Amino acid sequence: MNILRAHDSPDGTGITRRVFEVIHVALLVQGSEARGVGPALRLFEIVRDSSDHPVLIGEVGRACGQSGDREEALLILDELVELGEQRYVPPRAFASVYRGLDSLDMAMDYLIRAAEVRDPSLQWDIRMLDQELQAHPRYPELMRLMRLEP
Repeated sequence: MNILRAHDSPDGTGITRRVFEVIHVALLVQGSEARGVGPALRLFEIVRDSSDHPVLIGEVGRACGQSGDREEALLILDELVELGEQRYVPPRAFASVYRGLDSLDMAMDYLIRAAEVRDPSLQWDIRMLDQELQAHPRYPELMRLMRLEP
């Protein structure tokens, strides 16, 4: 049984906020220790094998980028583009990969696009923005689009 499908979220995305949050926190904790994200990346890959959710694919790309596997992260960006030719891929999925690649400007561009299309998952993701993104010159613009205070 697919663990993600067994716990479908009400919005039909097939991934629960709690499952995603646990994995995301694991990535952040591992990433803070000399950018070694091996265990968190493996956890993402296991869950990803159970789902083709674009945001989860983006988080795997972020983990690859943060672990130094730039080539794999770029392949995941290509995968998201291809997936986007078949169905909707939230801008936030691309933002995750670009964040992993330390491309802060591109990550912020996609976060702003997510806010412009009113991506409902962005309100949760905003809590996870790291200090570098919060220090980005366009961060106030993102907060304004989301009707939040910077």
